[in-house]
Amino acid sequence: MKKKLVYVKNSIFAKLVLTFMLIMIPVFILGISIYYWAVNTVKEEIAKNSSAQVSYYIENLNKEIERIKILQFDALTDNNLNDLVIKGEIIQPYERYGYMQGVFPRLQAIKNSSVYIKHVRAHVYSIGKTYTENFSEEEIDLDRYETFKKARFSKTKFFYLNNKLYLNTAFSEKVLNKQPFFAIEIELDETAIKDALSQFNSFSDEGAFLLDLDQKFTIQSADNKEILDKCKEFVTSHYNVSTVATNTITLHKRNYFVTYCYSDKLNLSLIAFMSQDRVFKPLIKYKLWASILLITSLILIALYCMYTFRLIKKPMEKLVNAFRTVENGDLSVRVEHSSSDEFKYLYGRYNAMVDNLQTLIDQVYKQKILAQNAQLKQLQAQINPHFLFNSFFILQRMVKGGEQYNAIRFCSQLGKYFRFITRSASDEVPLLKEVEHAKSYTDIQVMRFCNRISVQFDELPDKYNEILVPRLILQPFIENAFEYGLEDKVSNGLLTVKFSEFEEVLIVSIEDNGCGIQEEKLKKLQSDLYESEVAIETTGIINIHRRLQLKFSSASGVNISKSDMGGIKVAIRIDLPKGVSDDV
Repeated sequence: MKKKLVYVKNSIFAKLVLTFMLIMIPVFILGISIYYWAVNTVKEEIAKNSSAQVSYYIENLNKEIERIKILQFDALTDNNLNDLVIKGEIIQPYERYGYMQGVFPRLQAIKNSSVYIKHVRAHVYSIGKTYTENFSEEEIDLDRYETFKKARFSKTKFFYLNNKLYLNTAFSEKVLNKQPFFAIEIELDETAIKDALSQFNSFSDEGAFLLDLDQKFTIQSADNKEILDKCKEFVTSHYNVSTVATNTITLHKRNYFVTYCYSDKLNLSLIAFMSQDRVFKPLIKYKLWASILLITSLILIALYCMYTFRLIKKPMEKLVNAFRTVENGDLSVRVEHSSSDEFKYLYGRYNAMVDNLQTLIDQVYKQKILAQNAQLKQLQAQINPHFLFNSFFILQRMVKGGEQYNAIRFCSQLGKYFRFITRSASDEVPLLKEVEHAKSYTDIQVMRFCNRISVQFDELPDKYNEILVPRLILQPFIENAFEYGLEDKVSNGLLTVKFSEFEEVLIVSIEDNGCGIQEEKLKKLQSDLYESEVAIETTGIINIHRRLQLKFSSASGVNISKSDMGGIKVAIRIDLPKGVSDDV
């Protein structure tokens, strides 16, 4: 999996696609930036226009209320009304009627001065009468009068009583601790205010409302109670009284654009809302073109990838797969290409290269194999004279020593030994035969050194009996141990031969407690073993080391080291054929 990821990462096709995407990404970013720039621009413009509209309305409402308040306070100076208050208890009824006829037009003029005024009343406390703009006279409602009097010091200019909206009633000045002479009451027309707010109701999902944050009364132009409550909750929890702002709220998975404006003079908040879908309707074109740009870009990327895959990736994979078959030793694959492009030239050169390799293998490689076989024969032949010389040397010493019986036995073992060498023309033998031959040689040597050298020779595990190994890979090391390591041991000489298993590796250890080897000579021998081309006579240890490597693998061979017993340890490594270790 890791190799596959690395291959994809280093693929020319992947790099081409990545490059194309890097080119297209700025186009994507530009298109998306244009779209969001348009959205933000429209948002800003709508926010500005809505804020301006709301601010304009509430400013006009404030001016209108100020003008009405001026008329209200101006009515307190009306001569007829003041004469009626002062002389009301002492004048005749017809004179009072005359004063009343002067008061009614004044009240009616105030009422007609604004569409926001529904009723105008003058409460004359001293005579217990109330006069209206409809030319009527009523008995004063003292409870209502007292309520208006208490509310006149409120900071707000509005007063809400019995579901009706009033301006704060204007009272004439009182004399010492007496009641004010009279008061001018103005009742506002909520219907007219709603009609004025309806300018924000262009569609059914739009509207506006006035909210008094102190008295909690609301005048609304739309009947959508849920959105009104949501806006009221949002405004009262998010804004201070001095705020002029716009924001978005969500109701039933639908977004609404809310504009908020507060008038400190009126202590009123005006909130207008509209559906965001309606607001962004002009952006549908932008969104459509942005979608078209996105889809077109994706289609272009897909077409480019398909074209690049067909033009580069597929021919490249074909060529790479052909090279992999060559790596596996199969030179029979040829590749063809129909287009007259660079790949046709590469395919032709590949085919020519494979043909040349085939010729070189036939002419050179096979000759090299024959030469290696001849070299192997030569290396093996070098062992026989060497061992023959040592055998006669041992037999000579036995005869000189008068060991006639041992000499006879030695000759018998020696016959078996040479029979093993001469009867088989094969370069390889089963490992069991090789071990038995090494044992025969060891028995020969033990006959000679029985009084001072003992041998511990382990049994070979049965599962390794039939493994084919080069001939004479064990006996030379046993011979060297007797000849150079243990020969001078007067007593207690010991030679061990052991077999160790490590997964798919078999180690044959030959170890003695002899005199050992000098450090410099050991290092030189180890260096020669691991040199691929050693410019020395290939005899003895190096001979066996090379033959094992030729047979099994470069990891197989011989390792020489000092033994814990005091002598030399030879470790022969054999990398087992596949399947052998599975039987363990």
